[in-house]
Amino acid sequence: MRIQNGHELDKYEYEYVFDVTIDTAINGLLDLLENLLNCSFCYEERCAIIHQLTKVRILDLEKLRKDNVHLFVDKRYIYMINDLITRIKELYNLDFSKDEDFFITLVFHIRLLENRVFHEKSKPDELLNIIKRECLFEYELALLFKDISIERLGVDLDEKELIYLASCLAGAIEKVKNDTWSSGISVIIVSHVNHSISWLMKRKLEAFYGSMINVVALNSIYEKHKINTQDANLVLCTVEKEITKRNDVTTIYVSATLNDKDFEKINKFIDKLKEDTVFPCVPKLFFSREKFHSSVELHNKEDILKLLVEDLVKDECVSPEYYDSIIMRDKQSSLAIGEGIVLAYAMHPCKKTGVSVATIKNSVMWGKCKIKVVVALSMAAKDFKLLFKIFKMVYKDFNYDKKLYQVKTFEEFEKYIFE
Repeated sequence: MRIQNGHELDKYEYEYVFDVTIDTAINGLLDLLENLLNCSFCYEERCAIIHQLTKVRILDLEKLRKDNVHLFVDKRYIYMINDLITRIKELYNLDFSKDEDFFITLVFHIRLLENRVFHEKSKPDELLNIIKRECLFEYELALLFKDISIERLGVDLDEKELIYLASCLAGAIEKVKNDTWSSGISVIIVSHVNHSISWLMKRKLEAFYGSMINVVALNSIYEKHKINTQDANLVLCTVEKEITKRNDVTTIYVSATLNDKDFEKINKFIDKLKEDTVFPCVPKLFFSREKFHSSVELHNKEDILKLLVEDLVKDECVSPEYYDSIIMRDKQSSLAIGEGIVLAYAMHPCKKTGVSVATIKNSVMWGKCKIKVVVALSMAAKDFKLLFKIFKMVYKDFNYDKKLYQVKTFEEFEKYIFE
């Protein structure tokens, strides 16, 4: 009807990937319609239809590679991904450029971005909220993509899209951790039971972890004086007794049957080893008694933030405008992600890395969350990667943590953070 009434599309240069199948099918169909409807489909009309179909066609992911993906998708998507990878490398010194699977996954994800944003208006469900809480660092990386998407596609990413993107980035980080960590784990088993059961524990470990774990000794707890931890970095002990005082050897207490909970403990230890090869540990010196406020009687987040930012200004970590930066970051996506504690920060380079803390006498509401402890963080550019570990230290448990209500002194807070 629009075309028959003489209202054709304005001239516009569509960027789409030529697909002989789609091109032939659409042009053939439009030629037929021209005869049936007694009208004419101009070049722009044909390009617009082909462009829309090209965007939503089903791709065979098994055939896509980094060196041929430009033949199948809009080149803007490739530019967007390269922009994101470059920003992450510059700011966080994380290099995803060689991860082809990640690249193709992002291409597939971004390709349908416009349709999702315009047609899926629902808020994140509980599953997506759980993913966000488990991928806080990756969510911060995803925020780097917001202005890229606006600039390249004219699309402002909503909360759901940022969480989807964060999950992709979490997968890329897992690969970086695995590729960077190449060392095996030398294990000593210390048991209070028969040697044959200790040997079974060894075989279970070897079957589960393969060459990742090397059991170097089976020892009895009753011959503790014979235990030599020189060649080990992990001790698995079936009784809660101190085996070694060495700081570079971790002791995990397990059952003699090595149940699922025991493997969870071991997996957590292995994951921490991998994380430590990529992300630096947080020095205790960033936390100081001078920037700790106990049981403050303030009743809103703005006054608390002003107090904490003032500490950071006095310590020459930031300028007074940093308060406004935190408020803007909180408006972008709420910094309060659970009950009890909130980490307040803005991701732009500061003069120095610093931390200021306040425990609240009667708690305050931060959005829908009741907050007892506020931690204000500033980061110098060289310390941006610390955010990964800081998130884990601050947000130990997203359930209401009663330990936070016992934090009154700086020493108690430091113990909570570093335990």
